[in-house]
Amino acid sequence: MNRIRLKLNRITAMLLVFVLTAAGGIAGPGEKVYAKDSNGDIVIVIDPGHGGYDGGANAGSTGDNESDLNWNIAKYMKAELETYVGVRVYVTRANNEWNTNTARAHMGKSVGADFVISIHNNSSSTASTNGFVAYGSVADGYVDATKNLCLNMARYAQAAGLGLFSNGYLTRPSGANPSMDYYTVIDEGVKSGIPTIIAEHCFLSNSSDAAFIHETENQRKVGVADATAVAEYFGLSKRTISDGQSVELDRSYSAYFIPANQKDGGISFASSDENVAHVRSDGLITAVNAGTATVTYTYADGTSGSCTFTTKPVVQVGVSAGINPTVYKSSEQIAAIDKSKVIVKAIYSDGTSRQMTSGYTIGDIDPYYEGRQYVNVSHNGFSASLLIRLDPGADAGNYSDYLYQIRGDYADIFTYPELVSISGVSGSPYTSNGFENSEKPTQPEATTQAQSETETAAEETTTLQEAESTAEAQSETTETQSESEAETDAGNTETQTTVSTTNDTTSVDSQKKSDVAEGQSTDSSDIKKEKKSMDWIIAVLLVLIVLMIALIVAASMSIKKNNRYNQSLEKRENKNRQSMDDEEPKRKRR
Repeated sequence: MNRIRLKLNRITAMLLVFVLTAAGGIAGPGEKVYAKDSNGDIVIVIDPGHGGYDGGANAGSTGDNESDLNWNIAKYMKAELETYVGVRVYVTRANNEWNTNTARAHMGKSVGADFVISIHNNSSSTASTNGFVAYGSVADGYVDATKNLCLNMARYAQAAGLGLFSNGYLTRPSGANPSMDYYTVIDEGVKSGIPTIIAEHCFLSNSSDAAFIHETENQRKVGVADATAVAEYFGLSKRTISDGQSVELDRSYSAYFIPANQKDGGISFASSDENVAHVRSDGLITAVNAGTATVTYTYADGTSGSCTFTTKPVVQVGVSAGINPTVYKSSEQIAAIDKSKVIVKAIYSDGTSRQMTSGYTIGDIDPYYEGRQYVNVSHNGFSASLLIRLDPGADAGNYSDYLYQIRGDYADIFTYPELVSISGVSGSPYTSNGFENSEKPTQPEATTQAQSETETAAEETTTLQEAESTAEAQSETTETQSESEAETDAGNTETQTTVSTTNDTTSVDSQKKSDVAEGQSTDSSDIKKEKKSMDWIIAVLLVLIVLMIALIVAASMSIKKNNRYNQSLEKRENKNRQSMDDEEPKRKRR
């Protein structure tokens, strides 16, 4: 009986562990699940599309190359995001470098990213096509996360008063497998467990869009709007410091100096060493170079205070690797790979990455390994996996030597965050009349009416837009398919799935291709049905959680009851044993 009870105990304990594990693994539909780094920070990888000798699309009316515009938007987006607490930001390349699409996605894996956001600008054979559009994933488990961020970025592109028309959110599945993404950067991102999106900001083939994004101030506004959308999505708030406090930040990160006793009226800020800590007129301190500085504020009435600001030295924090092409049709092609053509990038604590020309090692490549093989690449004690795929049925890519070359001089992505006000979305925690009456700044939001209008514009296709939209072949440059890295045949013309947007927009970049866009509008009744469905699912999950809690309580009570029974049984056995021991001498005497 005792053994039976002990087995029951073990079974009950196992049930308890199972219930706890199941309860911990439940995530409601659309719930954001964050990976976070060792410091508990959200990790965002910004990917400025193209680069180096790959200029991407070109604006004929202004002469702008897409890659340069992507870089500038990424620069301002990074600077603004780094004013928030609880986030780390990395970029996939330097200004004069290129990177493979697979490597861009895999860099996210190297730094433990929560999201990879690929920054692009668009082009179309139809000059009238214009506006912002974002591409999310069709992969199971990534649809909601990517859709929500895409719509948030689309909403800010329009709501922030940038003058950009919002085409909302699109997806493009692979023709061979509808549950996989067509674009390599998205496909490889989700295969690495990282939600990944492409944000196409303007159509460079449209004279109005091209003129807008040509202006540096508008590039800055677009970058700030992107950063604000990401910060809102993750619930981030501005980083602050006050009188007598000290902060230690990596280069390019910022914090707002908020006086302990805030007053209306004139105030000035000063840094003891601008080369270490640069302070803006509204009190935003940015880490510049390694060292420590004292930052002070002074009111017109003489009231003053100070804080201590330390900039950490820049150190390497990781490495990533890629090769062009990634996909090969034969073992002979893989055996002929020149390892010197592997693109190895060192990743640094200030979020930058630089292409290495030496000092790294690449492991053995098996030319007969069919499928996806991962080759170890190491640099300065950091390791990454280089993906090489052998697929005899794939449409293998061609090696492009010029893409590996560095073009022109290196330009640091570092920039001081500038105060940009976009329709109520301000980069500063201060109002025009002084300080907000709060202990720390929060992200201002657009008015409810404006927000409602822009959400409707981003999520719904109007009757007029539907009438104007036709399924037409677009002249497209496929930045994410150019290396033949995706699992699909790049030569096929595929149908583009459009979600909650007009259907005359297609993603574009460096190599021309003809695609057919197919629109799918979402009306208000569908949205209501989706909300009701979500409410029902949430209700079911809540019931399941309650049942699990009840099971946990029951299991716990059963364990306690069994323990008491075992203790009682053990006492009884000990008593019987003692009684038998007492009887033994009597038997011997007889």
